[in-house]
Amino acid sequence: MPVMTSPRPAASCHQQLLALAEPLFAFALARSPDRDTALDAVQETLAAAVREERSWPDDEAQWAWLVAVTRNKLADAARRRGRQAATLTALGVDPAELGGAFVAGEEMPDAGVLRNEVRNVCQAALSELTPRQRNALQMFYRDGMSHGDIGARMALSGKAVESLLARSRMALHSVLKRMIARPEELL
Repeated sequence: MPVMTSPRPAASCHQQLLALAEPLFAFALARSPDRDTALDAVQETLAAAVREERSWPDDEAQWAWLVAVTRNKLADAARRRGRQAATLTALGVDPAELGGAFVAGEEMPDAGVLRNEVRNVCQAALSELTPRQRNALQMFYRDGMSHGDIGARMALSGKAVESLLARSRMALHSVLKRMIARPEELL
């Protein structure tokens, strides 16, 4: 693997990041399964850099930080793809078939039925959680609320919300795993 050196950035933070966007995209694209994943990783990295509001001791340190964050964003995307494929496989759906139909722009004949079945299984699994766990998951995933907003609504700190969400996901995972292992109970 060739050693990448830091491109020479401009003076201001935004100009520096703008100057680094293209080489960072080239870095991500070389390590990504597709262009969209690479673009997403670079966008998330640049957003993190703007939020970070820090000054790096030199251009090399800034470049190293950006590359590390981009690499982590690509790894996160790969893990998400793996979890989605594993979940679909466990539900008896071939991810390759699903992806092929989606890419071709076709609606699979059973897509509506599958969506309803998945929705029903998810609702059944959610119903087995405590109301507090169910509400936290729904506010975060369905409503897109931030940890702070959930905390304000549930009178919890940000860390308590993170902990509640982690425990809720583990509980949901256990319920779904049990349901998938015994599909006859779903009838």
